[in-house]
Amino acid sequence: MRISLDDVTLWFDVSGPSVVPRGDTAVERPTLVAVHGGPGLDHINYFRHEAARFDPWSVLPAIRCPVLILAGEDDPICPLPVVEDLARQLPAGTTRLVRMPQARHNIFRDRPDLAFPAVEEFIRHVKD
Repeated sequence: MRISLDDVTLWFDVSGPSVVPRGDTAVERPTLVAVHGGPGLDHINYFRHEAARFDPWSVLPAIRCPVLILAGEDDPICPLPVVEDLARQLPAGTTRLVRMPQARHNIFRDRPDLAFPAVEEFIRHVKD
């Protein structure tokens, strides 16, 4: 999948289930979004195989780059309190949490009118 902003096209990939069985119930898995480091590098060849070794929650305090978190207010998979807790664990000065009203888990389908402009504004702000 991809998203375009001006003359930049960002390709992204989703890997693995968001919910996994544990005993008689299902539990949410944290989501790790990673951007590779430069030309010639491909996440499929190096990062995807290594990602399984990491516990994404344990690396949150070390994150120093700008972070955009888009959250559907009606998301049954990643409820807003869980997302807000995630945002609180990231640096306040570089983390932006955008709540999407009337959006469930698939915010880009539910609220493209809010999701895409939020990404565009975030990228423009980071580039400045």
